Amino acid sequence: MMKSISLIFLIISTFWFAGDSPVSKAKPFVRTIDIRIEQNLMFTDVTIDGEVYNFLIDTGAPFVLSPKLAKKLDFRTSQTMTMGSSNAKKGKARVGTMKRDVEVGGLKFSNFKATVLDYNSNTQVIRCLAFDGIIGANFMSGAIWQIDYDRKKITITNSLKRLSGIDSSWSVKMETRGFNKSPYIPVKVNRGEAGRVLFDTGFAGFFDLTYNSYNKALKADKLDDRIRILEGRGTMSEGAFGALDTTGYFMQVPQIIIGREKVQKPEFRMAHTRKAKVGAEYLKGRLVTLDFPRKRFYVSEKEEKYSPINKKSFLFAATLDDGTMKVSSVYGKLQQSQDLKIGDELLAINGQLLSEIGECDALIFVREQLALDKSLEISAKRGSREFNLLIHKSLIFN
Repeated sequence: MMKSISLIFLIISTFWFAGDSPVSKAKPFVRTIDIRIEQNLMFTDVTIDGEVYNFLIDTGAPFVLSPKLAKKLDFRTSQTMTMGSSNAKKGKARVGTMKRDVEVGGLKFSNFKATVLDYNSNTQVIRCLAFDGIIGANFMSGAIWQIDYDRKKITITNSLKRLSGIDSSWSVKMETRGFNKSPYIPVKVNRGEAGRVLFDTGFAGFFDLTYNSYNKALKADKLDDRIRILEGRGTMSEGAFGALDTTGYFMQVPQIIIGREKVQKPEFRMAHTRKAKVGAEYLKGRLVTLDFPRKRFYVSEKEEKYSPINKKSFLFAATLDDGTMKVSSVYGKLQQSQDLKIGDELLAINGQLLSEIGECDALIFVREQLALDKSLEISAKRGSREFNLLIHKSLIFN
């Protein structure tokens, strides 16, 4: 099953943010760090004052401290700002200058802008990932970052010559936008005009097109009749400022060109989000290098590169809501039949009572079951009525 069918994407990215980048003025260096992959997202160790913390690596966000860590570090903020995530949700965050050394892979950075944001307060899904802060684009912008997602390694350097797998013929110009200097790369969807799209490692999916972009192409008569769309309803994204409940879509187009790579018949989401994005799932089977100082984006493909082609799915997703596991979105025939409806409480899946395991363990278990290539035996509750259901996987697009 395609990972993105879960539709519980953590979109913590795309904040508006003011600040300078911690540009390293050191002699040529190269450091390789280990990363951890959870729910398609990348995490790594960050050391501050000799203590190690867990940080999300998110190119769509600024450098962020949780309120708990900011208090521990006695971090002083200078202003409060209104920020927005890519799912159009907005909220308040405090901004100040990071005076203490922040160490990643033995490299020390300090005297750069940081944000204090209580991302845990708005969604239980993010809380389950249990991270202390975010390594954002403004922190990354002073160096070259090469991401080897499959090997769970990232190499940081200020010298392109010190990296392997650099193919100039596959490089494209990378723009950095906004005060947080998030990277944008050229993407062309089918017959539409090429445009710059956010490269967002804080988005767990492969690609997300905005509904506004689709409507513009429709009005300009630039849609191919081979484009296929499946409509659904529910939670389409969960981010730092909460979840977005709206109509969403799966779609398949003849081709997407990401940078210089042609992806044939990709299947991806389309939602009422603020920005189109290429996400962390794109990193699978590719060696991706972001040269922030020179504003270049490099890709080296591997034999097992990932492409989101049409696969079987259960056409529903679930998420934590007030401590219980509930259906969060439903698509296609399952939506029409109303066998499962948004808000139904999931009691058990394949014989496992969800109440017998912790909330976060239940979330991981449900996602694992949705990825299996077999039927699901579900016990659920709608109001006061309990019912059982056997659901089979089917192709998203027949």
